[in-house]
Amino acid sequence: MKSIQSDPIVGTWINTNDSNVKLVFANDNKEKVYYNGELLSTYTYDVTRDPVQCGVDMSERLQENPGESILVETNTQTNEKNCELVYNLTQEYLSLSSFGHSEISLFKKQD
Repeated sequence: MKSIQSDPIVGTWINTNDSNVKLVFANDNKEKVYYNGELLSTYTYDVTRDPVQCGVDMSERLQENPGESILVETNTQTNEKNCELVYNLTQEYLSLSSFGHSEISLFKKQD
């Protein structure tokens, strides 16, 4: 897997449409998903531009959109892999969309 710099993703992110949804990305490539303060899932994660993830070839899209990348999440209990398209990742905002879905989720970094 060709990893890219993932440091900007490290931190706590709150969904702008539903403040009960919180993603916490740690330096050790662990991600925790919370809803209303309750831990729902724990993943290992990688932010990559490797175009073939989760059975979908994203080569063309990544070539056309150099600012985009892929968030690969692996559930630590079930080992199930999930991929999200990272549309934008800045020090302040993170926008994601699950593969196969058109809805984009926007998160704001918590101070």
